[in-house]
Amino acid sequence: MSTTARRAGRPPDADPEATRRAIREVALAHFGAYGYSQATIGNIARDAGLTSGAVHYHFASKEKLLEEISATVIEANATRLRAAAAQHTSFVARTAALFDELAAVHHETPDLGRFILVLVSDVARYPELRGAYDANVTAHHDLCSWLVDDALAAGELSATADRDGVVDMITGTISGLSSLMVMLPRSHHDSIALGVKLLFAGGLFTPTSAGR
Repeated sequence: MSTTARRAGRPPDADPEATRRAIREVALAHFGAYGYSQATIGNIARDAGLTSGAVHYHFASKEKLLEEISATVIEANATRLRAAAAQHTSFVARTAALFDELAAVHHETPDLGRFILVLVSDVARYPELRGAYDANVTAHHDLCSWLVDDALAAGELSATADRDGVVDMITGTISGLSSLMVMLPRSHHDSIALGVKLLFAGGLFTPTSAGR
């Protein structure tokens, strides 16, 4: 029998990355359902089929666990939205694809939307969440910067448009839509995305009403 000491709490004979991924998936749901303060390592460990010691082996604290979720899951989501938009060439088509994909994400992974909503609401009360919150904002801000810069270079946006203002507007729209999709039934998600797509495409108003 091996006499090699095992670090306390280390799960034996486990795939470390698979275990970390399982912990993140359960923690994502717990943070979204209970908020940062009420989600506990003990309950996350229980639902992941692990001991608290095993969770602490992979993540030193609840804060570190939340930070890794933000760094991995949110970044992956922003990459997915960008990939959907990149399949098109015009600004209108790209934003339409982005909002369609955002609705699809909320259909498939509602825990992600709830997690982001909790992160935004809890950061004011828990300053230790600032890094995770900033990672969320940066991922979506970078995505929107790419959209706007390409549109400006292609002459699709007015030369007088405030570049930073347009980036912030789209970033805020993504955030607002995510919040709505968390709070409203799934049956509303596609209609919400459609309304925003019409707005960005200039098709929400009739020519007569737009000039009044």
